[in-house]
Amino acid sequence: MVLEKVISGAQTGADIAGLEVATNFGLKTGGIMPFGYKTLDGPMPQYRTMYDVEMHSSSSYVPRTRKNVKNSDGTMRLAFDFESRGEICTKSAIVNYKKPWFDVDLRSEDLDSLVAFAITWIKDNDIEILNVAGNSESTYIGTHEAVTNFLTKLFKGLGLDMAEDYIAKDCSHCKKEFNWEWIGYKTDNKYFCGREECEKSLEEEKKKREVK
Repeated sequence: MVLEKVISGAQTGADIAGLEVATNFGLKTGGIMPFGYKTLDGPMPQYRTMYDVEMHSSSSYVPRTRKNVKNSDGTMRLAFDFESRGEICTKSAIVNYKKPWFDVDLRSEDLDSLVAFAITWIKDNDIEILNVAGNSESTYIGTHEAVTNFLTKLFKGLGLDMAEDYIAKDCSHCKKEFNWEWIGYKTDNKYFCGREECEKSLEEEKKKREVK
């Protein structure tokens, strides 16, 4: 297998989508975040455990951007806006470290072709550690969803299988199918969808049992 690990700066939008999808497919994750595990949604120290990311000594986004480019075999930029400060910074680091890169224009009407080109790029450049970069969610709303969809198709195209816990399941309680897009969870080898109505029903049943 060529691709083994995905890293990013864990920012909202493209970055965190990359780590999430990599986890869904059982790939290793990592990357460097600014000091304090800073994101536009606030500090996210839990990402250290969830995605094995590390914290930079600087609270600026620039040093961690450069570090992630340097520490990878290649960078994939997924964006609607390639003129944002973040994308310009990433491209500068790519040029400085002379690293391979692949741009995914999320405005494209033929993303399936870009998936095919991306697969070839990963294989031709022997990308084992992929740095995922791109727009934050505040830069362009919808980035997270678009990147999630693209990377899911890409990883499937590389022959990767989704980890068992992220394959579509039937909820043990309501029996409705759900997948990793839902806030599902696993308890005692049973899968639950986490839908609000299902959780309320579970809570009501729990209270009835306690009364008995």
